This record gives sequence, structure tokens and C-alpha cells, in this order.
Amino acid sequence: ECLDESKVLIFDMIIFFLDISLSRYKTVSKLLAGSKNVVEVGCGDGWNSKLISEAVGNLTLSDYCDEFTEEASLNSSLWKNKPSVICHNFVDRPLFRNFDAAFSLDVLEHIPIDSENDFLSNIRDSCVSSSKFIFGMPSLQSQAIIPFERRDPGHINCMTQAGFVKSLESIFKVVFPFSM
Repeated sequence: ECLDESKVLIFDMIIFFLDISLSRYKTVSKLLAGSKNVVEVGCGDGWNSKLISEAVGNLTLSDYCDEFTEEASLNSSLWKNKPSVICHNFVDRPLFRNFDAAFSLDVLEHIPIDSENDFLSNIRDSCVSSSKFIFGMPSLQSQAIIPFERRDPGHINCMTQAGFVKSLESIFKVVFPFSM
């Protein structure tokens, strides 16, 4: 029996978003290649992070949600370069591990504006002074082209590219912002 149009559309959307997600993680893996001690802030289920684990020395996957860190532990259990997985909320405090790189994709837009500086400062304070930092998030402009009923209600802090860079540069020396 043939797939109906709605199932084909759902499949096409999954492939589209998977492709975008994997391409961003592949880019991050190239930018962080050779880093010795890296933290991902907001790993979710950790599935895409395998690309990073293959490019760096030690990877720590972190998320504020126990359910996500349990999934990330399960998903990464058979990787060759198995990461550490920890439940940690960077809004509350740093994670003192002397990381030489940190990255966070599709997380900052979920952080309340009044917690943004604490979140970013705590990431910075978890790292050595010469660390690399990469952040990615949907742009404010992207929200306008998404039909209202399909928007993520958790996207409470999307920014323009200029606002994103300004926010990051207030905390970090060198940043690599990704937005779409």
C-alpha cells in the first residue's frame, strides 16, 4: 500500500531537520577538532553528539533534565569514545571542570532573558580562559516564517543576528554564533 501524502510530508520534514542538525554538529566537530576537554550544554538525547566525540579528547554531555541525560547515557553507551554525562543547570552555577571548549546548539532560545547572563557567565566560568565557545539558535527572523501553530512555545529568547552577537560578546572574547 502506498504512503499517503501526510506521511510523506512528515518523512520529508524529519529528513530535512535531521540533515540540518547533523550538518551543524559536523561543523562544530571540525571547529573543535583536537580540543581536549569539551562540554555540550543542553545535549538533549545526545544522539548528534557522536560526531563531536569522534573529534575531541574528552566530551561531557550536560543537560538540566534527568530524562535527557538518561537518554544521552543510553544513546552513547556503545560509542568508541564514550562521553561523561551529567545533569547540570548552567543557569544556577558553573560546572568546574576546566573545559577548553564549550558548545550549545538550540538551547539559548529556551533560556529566559533575565537568566541569560547567568547562563552564559556560568558556561564561561566552567572553562579555561583560552577556551573556544560555539552557540547556535534559531533567529528571531526565522520565527516569522514558521506558522504560529507550529512554533515551539519554548522559544522565548530568539534574537536577531546582531543581538545574538552582542549578547555573546558581552561575556566571551571570541564566539562562533550559528543562527538560522
